[in-house]
Amino acid sequence: MIIETIIKNINVLPESSYSMNNPVGVHYSTNKSSPENNFVSEIKILLCDHTDYRDNDFQIITDKYKRIEERIDRNSQIFKQYQSMNFGLGIRPDLIIHKSQSDTNPQNQIFSMECKINPNLNYSDFKKDLFKLMLYKKVLNFSENLYFIANNNTNKILKYFQRYKDDKNYLANSGFCILNIEKYGINPDIII
Repeated sequence: MIIETIIKNINVLPESSYSMNNPVGVHYSTNKSSPENNFVSEIKILLCDHTDYRDNDFQIITDKYKRIEERIDRNSQIFKQYQSMNFGLGIRPDLIIHKSQSDTNPQNQIFSMECKINPNLNYSDFKKDLFKLMLYKKVLNFSENLYFIANNNTNKILKYFQRYKDDKNYLANSGFCILNIEKYGINPDIII
């Protein structure tokens, strides 16, 4: 439902949210921000405007760390992959909708999103972000998980996804979607 809402309303995002640069006319300490910040903020506004999760006491938040290492079976393949990716303090998707940090009820773990708008997205970053969403799906029971990519060629993303599968990285069999928008104004391609 949330992914469909984003697809349906994606054209309301301003072109500037697809940019790697900070908005013109605004004085920042650097000329570039963390690339996804503006885009994710616009998605958050879109979800606040077009869903009722906030009205039902759910949090729509950005950049929230989740420590999950203790929740993963130490003998599993997914734990070995988790360790090899050096997540440090924990994992932090760009946007989540949930009841609270302490609530582990699967019905209250609604949505997680990773976002990349850098046209120079490399396979290593793609793999780490997709695996992070798989952890949110498998370990934390988030029902919808979206990898939203912009400013990249769809064929490149398809190749990265195929490589991810060929490398036998963990892949949930449902509950996730990869969207790619090659450039502003184009409808998103649904990779999976």
